[in-house]
Amino acid sequence: IVFPNLKKLELSSLNIKSIWSSQLSAKSCCFQSLTDLIIEGCDHLKHLLSFSVAKCLVQLRYLHISRCKRMREIIAPEASEEMEDLILFPKLNDLYIGDLENLRRFCSGNYSIEFRALKKLVIYDCPELNGFIVNAGTDVTGGIQPLFNEKVAFPSLEQLDISRLAKLRIIWHHQLPADSFCKLKNLSISFCAKLLNIFPSYKLARLLTSVEELRVGCCDGLEEIFELGELNVEESRAVPRFALPHLSTIGLCGLRSLKYFYPGKHIIECPKLKDFFASGCGSSVETKGERLGISPIQQLLFSIKVFPKLEVLSLTSDDVAVIFDEQFPRDLFCNVKVLHLLTYKDKSLLLSIRFLQCFRKLEKLHVANADLEELFPSEGDADGQEKCVGTQLHIRELNLDFLYNLRHICNQDSRGADLILQNLKILEVKFCFGLVSLTASTAPFHNLTTLAVHSCSGLRNLVSFSTAQSLVQLETMSITYCDSLTEVVGDERDGLEDEIVFKKLKVLKLEQLTNLTSFCSRLNFAFKFPCLERLVVSKCPNMETFCKGVLKTPVLQRISLNDYDEGRLVGELNSTINQLYEEMVGYAGLSHLKLSELPKLMEIWNKNPQDILNFQLILFLRICNCDSLRYLLTPSMVLSLSGLWEIRVQNCEMMAQIITEEEVIEIPENKMIFPTLHTLALKSCPNLVSFVVGSYKLEFPSLLSIDMDNCPKMVSFSTFSIMREKETTVGGSEERFNIPTEPFFSDQVVFPNLKELFISQMGSLIKIWDEQLDEDSFHKLYLLHVNYCEKLLTIFPINMVGKLQDLGELQISDCESLEEIFEPQGLDVGESKAQITAQSALVETTPNFVFPKVKSLDLWWLPNLKSFYTQIHTTEWPSLKKIDMIGCDKVQILASEILRTSGEKQLEIQTQHPLFWVNKATFPNLEELIVEQNDDLKEIWHGDDDVKNDIIFTKLKSLQLKCLPRLASFCLGNCNFEFLSLEDVIVMGCPNMMTFSGGEVSTPNLQKVKFTEDEGVECWEGGLNPTIQQLFAEKVGYAVVEHLALLQFLELMGIRSKKPQEILNFIWLCSLEICNCGNLRYLLTLSMALSLVSLKKMKVQNCELLEQVISEEGANLKDGIVFTKLKSLELKGLPRLEGFCLGNCNFEFTSLEDVIVMACPDMMTFSGGEVSTPKLHKVKLTGDDEDEGCWEGGLNPTIQLLFTKKSVGDSKED
Repeated sequence: IVFPNLKKLELSSLNIKSIWSSQLSAKSCCFQSLTDLIIEGCDHLKHLLSFSVAKCLVQLRYLHISRCKRMREIIAPEASEEMEDLILFPKLNDLYIGDLENLRRFCSGNYSIEFRALKKLVIYDCPELNGFIVNAGTDVTGGIQPLFNEKVAFPSLEQLDISRLAKLRIIWHHQLPADSFCKLKNLSISFCAKLLNIFPSYKLARLLTSVEELRVGCCDGLEEIFELGELNVEESRAVPRFALPHLSTIGLCGLRSLKYFYPGKHIIECPKLKDFFASGCGSSVETKGERLGISPIQQLLFSIKVFPKLEVLSLTSDDVAVIFDEQFPRDLFCNVKVLHLLTYKDKSLLLSIRFLQCFRKLEKLHVANADLEELFPSEGDADGQEKCVGTQLHIRELNLDFLYNLRHICNQDSRGADLILQNLKILEVKFCFGLVSLTASTAPFHNLTTLAVHSCSGLRNLVSFSTAQSLVQLETMSITYCDSLTEVVGDERDGLEDEIVFKKLKVLKLEQLTNLTSFCSRLNFAFKFPCLERLVVSKCPNMETFCKGVLKTPVLQRISLNDYDEGRLVGELNSTINQLYEEMVGYAGLSHLKLSELPKLMEIWNKNPQDILNFQLILFLRICNCDSLRYLLTPSMVLSLSGLWEIRVQNCEMMAQIITEEEVIEIPENKMIFPTLHTLALKSCPNLVSFVVGSYKLEFPSLLSIDMDNCPKMVSFSTFSIMREKETTVGGSEERFNIPTEPFFSDQVVFPNLKELFISQMGSLIKIWDEQLDEDSFHKLYLLHVNYCEKLLTIFPINMVGKLQDLGELQISDCESLEEIFEPQGLDVGESKAQITAQSALVETTPNFVFPKVKSLDLWWLPNLKSFYTQIHTTEWPSLKKIDMIGCDKVQILASEILRTSGEKQLEIQTQHPLFWVNKATFPNLEELIVEQNDDLKEIWHGDDDVKNDIIFTKLKSLQLKCLPRLASFCLGNCNFEFLSLEDVIVMGCPNMMTFSGGEVSTPNLQKVKFTEDEGVECWEGGLNPTIQQLFAEKVGYAVVEHLALLQFLELMGIRSKKPQEILNFIWLCSLEICNCGNLRYLLTLSMALSLVSLKKMKVQNCELLEQVISEEGANLKDGIVFTKLKSLELKGLPRLEGFCLGNCNFEFTSLEDVIVMACPDMMTFSGGEVSTPKLHKVKLTGDDEDEGCWEGGLNPTIQLLFTKKSVGDSKED
C-alpha cells in the first residue's frame, strides 16, 4: 500500500500494536509527503515508529502523540543497524508528547540527534519519563538522569513547555551542544514535584540570553533557579553576572521550597523586564552565611538593575511590608503601571497611600485575597494626612477580588483615599462577601466611567445619595449576583428633597439580585437618565418598581431580560417594571431554583407551572428545610423538565414522595424520562417513602450519581401505590403511609450510566436490588457506598455479578443485620444457610466472582457478616489494591483456599465461614491489607496442612493487624509466603498470635514490625516469624485492663508511660473514671486515645486544673479518632475545662447516647475539629431522669450555646 501524496495522518482510539511494518526501510517508505502525524488513544502501541521510518518522514512538520497507555518510547531502536549521528525530522516545527503514563524516553542509543527546525516542544503528563534520549552507557551527573543531555540538540527551539513529569529532577545536563536552545524565547515549567533547579550551573545562563518569558509554577521541591555547581578557584572568587537582555516576563507561583535565585553572590540584569508575577514562593534566605531577612523573590525585587523598565508587578503582603518600612530605595518601581497585590488569607495587607506613592506612574491597581476591612484605612496622624494630601496619584483602574472581610473601600477618616477615587475611571469589585457599601466616606467619583459589582452578598445598598451625585461621568453600571442588595441608592437622610442626574449613563445592568425591590425606595429623590439606552433587568423577582420618586428616561425604548434579549417596549419605566413583577417575569430564564427555610410552605405550584416558568431552562432544583412540603412535582411537570441537571431535597420533614400521584392524565407510554439529570440527592426526609408513586417506568439516561441519606421510611425508589390509613390522635388526625415490602430498585427504573451510588441511614431498607433488573441498568456503576442500614440482609442478588464489571470502589459499613454480600442462590424459606453450605461441598461446579476493576474494598462494623457468599465459590480481584476490614466480629477466616480433600475435614473447614474462598492468584495487585477489631478472627489465610503451597504477594506493601484477640497466626497451615514488596507491618493487640505462619516467610524489604502507632517503637528479629514469636514471648503491651479508676490522686500530673508500647494496655479498657486529681491538666494524648477501642464509659469529675480531656500534643492525625463503643460520657465539676480536645482533630462517636456536662463554666466548645454523633440527641446538664437536656444539632453547637447562655447570664448578673 502506497500513499505518495498523503499529507495528514490521524489515528485515534485504535486497538493496534504497530503502525508501520518492521521490514519497512527508508528507501521503501510510502509516506514521504506526510506533514502532520497525530496519534491519540492507541493503548496497545509500545512505540510509534522505528528509526528507519523516522528517517523517511522528511516532510513532517507537526507530530502529536497522546493517551497511549502502553507506549514506552517514541522511536524504537534497531539492533541490526549501525546508528550514526543524524538529523531527525529536518522540517519538524511542533512536537507534542503528552498523557503517556508509561513513556520512559523519546529514544535510546549512543548517538546524537539534532532537531534542526523544531520551534515548539511540549511535554506533559509523562510520570515515568526519565530522559529525552537515554544513553545506557553514560554515567549521568550524581546518578540523576537529566531530561536533555549532550546527545540531543534543538538549535531553533523557541518555546519549551514541561508539565507534570513526576520523576524529573534536572532539566539540562551541565554540558550541552553549543547551539542547542540558543533561540529559546518562552520557557514554562509546572507541576514537577521533584525538580531541584531550573539550571544545573550558572554557566548555562547563556540559555537565557534570548528568553523573553520565564514561567515556573507548582514545583514543590524546587529550591533554586540556578544551582551553584562545581567551581574552580577562579570561578569561586568571581561574582557571576546573569544578563537576561530580552527577558520581559517572569512568573513564579507555588514554589514553597524556593530558597535562592542563585545560592552565591551574584548580579542580575533584566533591562527589558516589564511583567513580574510571584506568589506562594519561599521565605527568607541566607546567602553565603549572611542572613538577609528577605525572601528569594525580594532578592530579585529590590535591585535597580533587575527592574529598570518594569511595568507590571505583583507583590505579597511581605513584600509590601519591606517597601513600607523603607528598607529599599523608594524609586525602585518608578515605571510600574500595573500593580497586583496578593496575599495569604492569614496575613493582613499593609496598604496605605504612602505605600502607593512609590509607584508614581501607577495606572491600574488590583488587590486580591487580603484580610482587610477597609482598603485605605486612616493614616493615624496629622503628619501622615498632610503628606498624603500633597501627593498626586494617577490610578485610573481599581480591581478588588476575594476580599472576604472588606466592609468599605475607605472609611470617613481616610482623607488620602480621595487621591485615588477622584481620578478613578474603572472600578470593579468581585467576591467581596463582607462589603456593606462602596465607601463609608463622602469621597467623590467624579471621573468614574465604569462601575461593576459582582457577587458581594453582604451589600444592601451600593452608594449613598451624595456618592451617587458625584457619578456625573458614569457610562456603564453593572450589578450582578448580590443576594442581599435591596436598593442601589440608599440614604438615611429622609425628608431632604433632591435630584440625582446620571448625565452620561448609557448602560445599566441589574442581574440575579434576588432581594432587590427598586433602584431607590425614597419618595423624595428624583432621578434623571438623559442618555440611558440599554437597561437589563434579569432574575430580580422582588423588584416591583424602578424608583418611587420622579423618574425620567427620555431615550430608553426597551427593557431587556438578559444580555441577548431584544427587550420589551417601555412606556413609563415604573409601570413596565411593575408589570413584569406582576407577570413573574423576574423568573424568566431561571436556571437555578432553590427554596430554603420555608417551614409553612405546603405546595410550590398552585397552578400550571408552565404559566409561571419556562421549565425547560431549569438546571438545578434544590429544596431545603421546607417542613410542610409533601411533594415536589407531578408527572405532567416532569414532561417539561427536559434540561434538569440536579435534584436535591434535604431536611423536608413532611415530604412523602418527590413525584406524587395526579388526577387523570395521560403520560405517553406511561413512561417518565429525565433526559439530562446528572445528580439526584435525597437527604434527611424522615417521612419520604418513595421517589415516585404510580405504575410508571422511569428512565434516567444521563444520571451519574444518586445520594440517599437518612430517609428511614424509604424502602423503594418507585412504588406502585401508597396505602393511606388514618389514625385518630389527641390533637387531631395524621396520615400514616404503608408500603409493600419490595426491593429498592426494580425493573421499572433504568439507570444506564449511573456511576456513583450512596445509600446511608435507610433504616427500613431490607433489599437493594430486585433479581430482575432492566438489562441496561447499573452496568457502569463504579462507586458504591452502603452505610448505616441496620435491616439490610445482603447487598447484591447473585445475578448482579455481570453488571459489576466497572465497579471500582465498594464500601459497606454499620449494617448490623448484614450476613453476606451476595444473596445465596435458590435459598428456600425453610432451608438454612448451614445446610446449603454443607451441600455445596459436594457440588462440582463452583461459581466464580470476577471484579476486574475494583481497587478498594472497605468492610466496617458489620457485626453479623460471615461470608462474601455463603456457598462454595472463588473470587478474582485483579485490580484490588486495598482491603480494609474493621469490626466484622463473626468473620473467622479472611480467606481460605478451596481444599481438594473430602469428607469430614472438608465440611469442618467450611463451617468456619471464610469471608472469601480464594486461590493463589485472587489478589495479584493487593498493596494494603488492614484488619482491625474482629473478635472471632482466628487466621487471615487458611491453607491445607497436608499440602505445602507457595503463596506469593508480589505487591503487598502494608499489613496492619490490630485488636484481634483470637488471632493465632496469619496462616496456621503449612504454607510458604513470599511478600516481595512488604515494607510496613503493624501488629498490635493480638495477644494470642504466637507466630506468623506455620511455613516459611520471605520478606526481603521488611526491616521492622511496629506494635504501636508511635514512630520509633518497633521490633525486628531477622524475620517475621521470629519477630512475632519474640513479641508473644515478651507479651509486649498485652496486659488486659478492663476497668480503670483513679480517685484522689492529688499529685497526679498525667497518665503517661515511659515505654510507649505500654499504651497498648488501654486496648481492652471498657470503663475509665478519673475523680479528684487536682494537678491533672489533661487526661490523654491523641496517640493514647487511639488505643481506646473497647471503651464504653468515661467519667471525669472534680479535677480543678483539667483544661482538656485529650491533648493534641505530639500527634498529627489526618483521619481523626473513632470511638466505636463509647456510649456514656460524663464531665462534671471541671472549672477550667475548655473542651474535650482543643486541637484540630475530628472525632466520631458511633455509639454515644448519653452525655452529661455539668459545672464546666469555661467549656466553650467540645472539639476544635468536626464531631460526629449519629445516636446522640441531647446533652444533659444534671443527669437526673427529669433532665430534658439541650440540643442544637451537634455536640459543638450545643456546647457553644450553653457557654453563650452562661456568659449572657453572668453579664446580666454583673
